Amino acid sequence: MLFLAVTTVSAFLIATTSAPSEAAGGTVDFDGAGWGHGVGMSQWGAYGRAQDGQTYTEILEDYYTDASIGVLGVDVPDPGLIDVNVASDVVGTTLTVSDGPGVSSTGMVVTRLTAGAPDTTATLFNGDSAVVTDTTPELIVGAEHGCEVVLTISGEVSTWAVGSCDLDVALVDGGSVPDHLVTATNCRRPSDCTYGWGTALKLVDNGSAQRTEKDKVGGGCTSCPTYQGFDIVVELGLDEYARGIAEVPYSWPMEALRTQAVAARSFGASFALDSHLGEGCFCDVKNDSSWQVFAGWIGDRASNALWIAAADATAGQVVAHPAATATDGIVRAYYSSSNGGKSEREQDKWPGGTVWPYYDSVGDQWSLTSANPRRAWTFTESASEIVDRVWGTSSTLDLVSAEVIATNVSGSAKTIRFVGAANDGSLSTRDKTSQTVTGWFGLYSWYFSIDDEGLGPVGFTDIEGNIHAENIEYLNQLGAALRCDDGPTSFCPEDPMLREDLAAFMVRALELPAATTDYFTDDNGLEFEDDINALMQAGITRGCNPPDNTRFCPDSTVTRGQTAAFIVRAWSLTDPGQGDWFVDDDDSVFEDDIDRLATARITRGCNPPSNDRYCTNTKLTRAQMSSFLARALRDLGVP
Repeated sequence: MLFLAVTTVSAFLIATTSAPSEAAGGTVDFDGAGWGHGVGMSQWGAYGRAQDGQTYTEILEDYYTDASIGVLGVDVPDPGLIDVNVASDVVGTTLTVSDGPGVSSTGMVVTRLTAGAPDTTATLFNGDSAVVTDTTPELIVGAEHGCEVVLTISGEVSTWAVGSCDLDVALVDGGSVPDHLVTATNCRRPSDCTYGWGTALKLVDNGSAQRTEKDKVGGGCTSCPTYQGFDIVVELGLDEYARGIAEVPYSWPMEALRTQAVAARSFGASFALDSHLGEGCFCDVKNDSSWQVFAGWIGDRASNALWIAAADATAGQVVAHPAATATDGIVRAYYSSSNGGKSEREQDKWPGGTVWPYYDSVGDQWSLTSANPRRAWTFTESASEIVDRVWGTSSTLDLVSAEVIATNVSGSAKTIRFVGAANDGSLSTRDKTSQTVTGWFGLYSWYFSIDDEGLGPVGFTDIEGNIHAENIEYLNQLGAALRCDDGPTSFCPEDPMLREDLAAFMVRALELPAATTDYFTDDNGLEFEDDINALMQAGITRGCNPPDNTRFCPDSTVTRGQTAAFIVRAWSLTDPGQGDWFVDDDDSVFEDDIDRLATARITRGCNPPSNDRYCTNTKLTRAQMSSFLARALRDLGVP
């Protein structure tokens, strides 16, 4: 259920059965809208509805047909605590204690749980740490496990010998302001794995009694699977869990935030009631974009105050419906980023299961609000790639047509027909489900129509074998990888990346709006003059002749240092992390930008495996620059 904020400019019409598109030797466009499965609430729809004055109760009761707002422990059962898996099969982690906003002279207690023997405990205060390492020889999956724990308390180092990997770190229960916080490395999030709300942060050995008991919920696990290392799990109440959810920007309208808080709490509560996936993760839910993104402790950041207020204002509230018998009346409130103008019925999206009446198809023009980054999108695929997917890589067919021949109640694509022609003129027809097609080509949703008119061949013929080929192709999918002058299928990966070309790449990748001012004197009449001005208007470039900055130097080659500055400004990166990551950038004007780029993990240095140098003044090829930009887009989303 991951949400990414980007910009968009085009609109979309819900997919309808379309005429065949001639695609022999060319390409096929999948023109669509929405992002995600489309069942239940649309996050962007909730945003649009809130902007129109709807309350969170009205929004939820429309998305989940005939449902109502219930209160845990009053209208529906309260499952109590929920176990959130924040890392699976970890073979090492460092737990570091820091001061929380509360005040106490009591430290945070770390307890090793040992079956048949007394527990071992230690108390950690601000700055103290515990390094837990799985010492299983060669980390053999299923082998008997044991963890060594190295404690650093007030500067003194001590070691717990190899033993159980089951550890509990006591957190604050009952929603109080925590006196201490604990940060774990190697969790599923890229940074800030810090926890304060809840009962405990647990390390759960793959062979522990805790996992065994969890596996046996609901009748037992006769052939339980084995796992590597240990899991990291946070145990906390549903309201504390809701406070840590990070699914939409915290700056959204209050009613949209309240809508998200209730839906997230309902989703978690429904799984906590039936201990879903206990066998696979010792958890009720995972911190995962396909489940819900759980950020942990966010209470000490002023920018998050609106979200905390929304979660607290809806404390204990869930979506309820008497037909939700499997979860004691709590609706498993599925939601996604957006739909194509109408929500999906659950039985259309996931056929074969129980048909729940509260997942009807609901008209949702708000999901296509102009602010929605995925209200319109296009994916382009070559005819040859489609043939490989539909008929196999050994096929010699030419793709003749592709069309949507059936739609769901919502109007989204249901069945897609592909027709291929052999050399003798005979035709082969294959019908595929939208689930199959979206999986093949990475489409954002099932809301798409098919068209290929006016498009030339896609892809580059001169990048095969290049280590940056995958990233070049990724940018090409986004319409951001521009061809060079050698021909329509040429990228020229080893040519220098000129500043003018980089402006064009970034404007297309970030979908920046057109500029209203001509900022520079040395780009007049150039092919990408408009892109250069758009880059300046967005604050991503400042020119090349400070302090006047009246020139852009469009034909200069981009250096690694300049690249750091471009990306840092584009994504508004401010965190320097440990600072001074590299030894060769101390005299560079880009040193701060380079440190921020390293903290965001967009660069690892230029001299592996040491990677203690950045090579600030090294000039980049078109291929190398493509990898920088593609990594930023994948890891950071589109700003």
